[in-house]
Amino acid sequence: MTGVSKSRVAVYPPAPRRNPLPDGGKQQTFAGLVRWLPLAREAAPGPFPNEGGHTPDFDLVPTLCKLLSMTHRNGPANEIVITNSDNLEMEVSSGPMTRLAGVSELLTGSTGIHMAIATIPPGRCSTAHYHVNCESAIYVLSGSGTFLSGEELDKEEPISTGDFIFVPPDANHQPVNTSETDDLVIIVARNAPVEIVVELEGAGRRDC
Repeated sequence: MTGVSKSRVAVYPPAPRRNPLPDGGKQQTFAGLVRWLPLAREAAPGPFPNEGGHTPDFDLVPTLCKLLSMTHRNGPANEIVITNSDNLEMEVSSGPMTRLAGVSELLTGSTGIHMAIATIPPGRCSTAHYHVNCESAIYVLSGSGTFLSGEELDKEEPISTGDFIFVPPDANHQPVNTSETDDLVIIVARNAPVEIVVELEGAGRRDC
């Protein structure tokens, strides 16, 4: 990733849900503990405190994710689950971009696919980042904007309603809403229940 500084690694399990869980939200407690993690040692040797001033070990990520997955109360393996629009799972935001999941390990027990709807307000963008552990597919549900990609985030391509986007692992990207009046709404799917995201410091659009 020449010329791009890696800021930090974040594990993105769900943020607290809009509707309380039957156990009072205890299933979310562990998710909150693993939100921020230090950089992988090969990217930035040495300690990298998280927001609470602690320095967790990046090697713990697989264990943390495994324990997190154990909090879901699994139903029958062949059970179809419909998630209503008023019971979506609020996820960690990426800059001004907000995300609500409808298919997730917590909501449906899915382990090989995750699907959410993301909204970017007019004139705003997500953070510049890439995903370490998964590939993603994006469908533009409404609105228009610009999709930045490339090692230096210097490749700009227009996107609009009806477009599909494939994002492989380790690919720098940043969606930008170029409209001054309309939201950019996208459907995002990935092949992992929890994503590990590296945010890129000083890369891409910084004025949105």
